[in-house]
Order: sequence, then structure tokens, then C-alpha cells
Amino acid sequence: MALLMLGLSTVLTFSSCKDDDDDSTPAPIGSGNLMVIHASPDAPAVDLLLDGTKINTADVVYTDNTAYFSVTSGTRTLKVNVAGTATTALQASLPIVKNKNYSVFAIDSVSKISGLFIEDDLTAPAAGKAHVRFIHLSPDAPAVDVAVTGGPVVFGNKSLKSLPTSLRWMR
Repeated sequence: MALLMLGLSTVLTFSSCKDDDDDSTPAPIGSGNLMVIHASPDAPAVDLLLDGTKINTADVVYTDNTAYFSVTSGTRTLKVNVAGTATTALQASLPIVKNKNYSVFAIDSVSKISGLFIEDDLTAPAAGKAHVRFIHLSPDAPAVDVAVTGGPVVFGNKSLKSLPTSLRWMR
């Protein structure tokens, strides 16, 4: 009988111990990588906030970019604020997928500022090949043709925002 009571009290003791894990916290869902590029020629310096937390340590000015940084997968909110203020110039919800890489460009003139969110292909190209990305982001430039010297036009008559439909515009 004493052995039964000892066994039963041991089972009750271990089964009633509080689990230190918080069951309401979901398991990690992975992360992707994000780079942000300031490409609005007349916009002031900006601060970048991801889900309400400032991610830059110095003002981001025209032509600056962040390096790729890790972002938890899921829908993240990016705000581009005028540096040192709470004035938001651009805000977007970004669908970040595990193990994917993305760029966000703040583009156009400040009066028409918008964002461009694209998935980046960072895989190594095949031997003897290269990955090339062309994006026309100059609000004051006319449509352009892109060609290799002496070769055919690769991209013809491309103006600002005339990009493949796979790219996602934000406003």
C-alpha cells in the first residue's frame, strides 16, 4: 500500500508541475530577408519602422539602402517616416515568406511617393550567366530602351512604373 501511495504521489507531483512553456506562443515560423531603398529624389531623409520599431540607426537619404536584414515571416508593417518625426510618408503591409528575399523601394517624387515591393532572386546564376534586374525608377526621365552595346534591345520603351505585373506597387 505504501508503495502504491508513493507511486501515485509521484505521478500526481509530476503531472501537476507547471509547464514553463507558454502554450499561447506559436512556434517560430521562420524568416525572410528585406532590403529597403530610398529612391525618391526630392524626398527628405527618412526613418524606417518595421511593426512600429525603428530599424535604422542613421537617417536614410536618397540613394541609400539598408543591407538585407532578417524579418519574421508573416505580414509585416513597414512605415517610412520623415526622419526624426512621426510623419508617415509611406506605409505598407508586406507579406514576408520564409526563406525568401525582398526589396522595397520608396519611389517617385515626394508629392506622389509610392513603394515598390519585389521578391529578389539571390540564387547563383548558371555558369556563364548573370542575373540582371532592371527597374526604371526615375520620375523625371523619359521612357528608355535597355540594350547590350551592339546587341538587341532587351527592354524596350520602359517608363516609370511600366514593369512586369509580378511586381507589387504600394501606395
